[in-house]
Order: sequence, then structure tokens, then C-alpha cells
Amino acid sequence: MSGLPYRHVDVFAHQPFSGNGLAVFPDAEGLSAKLMLRLTQELRQFESIFLAATAETGVFDARVFTVEEELPFAGHPALGAGAVVHEMQAPGVDVATFVLALPAGRVRLDSERVGPGAYRVAMEQGRPTFGRMLREDEEAPFLDALSLEPENRDGRLPLEVVSTGLPYLIVPVTPRARDAGWSRPRPDPRGELRWSARKNWSEIRLRFRRRRTRGSDLGQHRGSRGHSHGERGRADQRVSRPASDCRR
Repeated sequence: MSGLPYRHVDVFAHQPFSGNGLAVFPDAEGLSAKLMLRLTQELRQFESIFLAATAETGVFDARVFTVEEELPFAGHPALGAGAVVHEMQAPGVDVATFVLALPAGRVRLDSERVGPGAYRVAMEQGRPTFGRMLREDEEAPFLDALSLEPENRDGRLPLEVVSTGLPYLIVPVTPRARDAGWSRPRPDPRGELRWSARKNWSEIRLRFRRRRTRGSDLGQHRGSRGHSHGERGRADQRVSRPASDCRR
């Protein structure tokens, strides 16, 4: 275990020491899942991603961990890994393509060097899949946890689980929801909401979007755009085929 290299990157940030912290382990072959989890817990980052080269050129096995568990897919670790892999595997070229083989499937990363230590990474997640719709009598705990009154929810659309590799519960809300405190979720110290999600739909995570004046964001495929910097990096959010400006 001595000398195991890793890179510390900031994703979804416009400057170093901000955004979502990420640890990228570029040579994690042979590490057990238990050890990957312990390393992530030790570093106390949002997530860590562990890479291992495969027999295919430009393809890397990848596993993502939070401090609690392994995830089948996560966006900002993939983007941060793309910047690190470009720097390490193709230092002499400005444009490169890599593939991460994650438990949820393969993710293509198109990386472009845009300046000294700076990379723009486009991530192809694939099409979203639509899962379970909540019944009306199941909505109350989730609305309450998000500090939403029933009238703040857009009744034209269902609460529905949507995934592009990691399932989220999409909660459509009205424009007035901002004034109702929708951005201030109620604390859930006993984990009751998470337990309910696990019990009913294996594992879902909460995400919600404000309904725009015309139409709704529900069902649109969203990706990521952002940056990584030096030993740290950065990124932000975008539609369709996500692109991410990354600085290492």
C-alpha cells in the first residue's frame, strides 16, 4: 500500500480549493472494494474514483465510492478522471478520447487541452431511463423533506425516478416554489427519508428542478460542464452531451 498515487481535483469550481473535491486513483488495480471505501472515508472527499487499465487501449475500469458506499455511476468523478487520464496518458496531444467502464456501463470521455493544465472534457452518458412514478399518497414525505407545500408542486407532471446511470427522484415544482423555501430542505437526522427510499425503490436520491415558464426540465438529459485546476479542478452543469472544462 505504500506509495499508492492519487490526484486531488476540484470539480464544478472556477478556482482552486473550491467546488466538489475528488480523489482520483489512476492505478488502483488489485484494490478491494473494502479498501477503496476506507480510502475514500480517510480522505473525506465527496467521492473518489479508482481506475485500472484494461487490455483495450484508452479503456479504464472505474469504480466510484462515497464515504458510505459504492455508486454505479457519478458525473463529477468521471469528469475529473478524464482530466487526470488525459494529463497522464496523453501529455503530448491536445485532443484525446477515453472510455470509463463503470458498473452502470461505459462512459465515453472526449478531452481537449484548452490551456496550461486546463482540459475540457465531454461526457457521453447515454439516454435517460424512466423508472417508478410515485403515487399521490406517497409524495408527502418527499415534499415535506424539501420544505414544499403540495401547492408548490407542478401537478401536471409526476414525481418520477429517472436515471442516466444513477437514479434520482425528479420533483417538478412551480415558479412560486422558490419563495416557499424549496431550496432549503428540512434536516432528516434519523435518515427516515433515505430509509423510505431504500425500502420502496432500492436506492434513489433526491433531485428536483424548478419548472420553467415554458414547459419543464423533466425528462431532459442533462450532463456536466466544468473545470479542474492544478492538483485541484473545477466544473458546472449543462444539457445534452455534457462538456467540462477541467484544470489539473
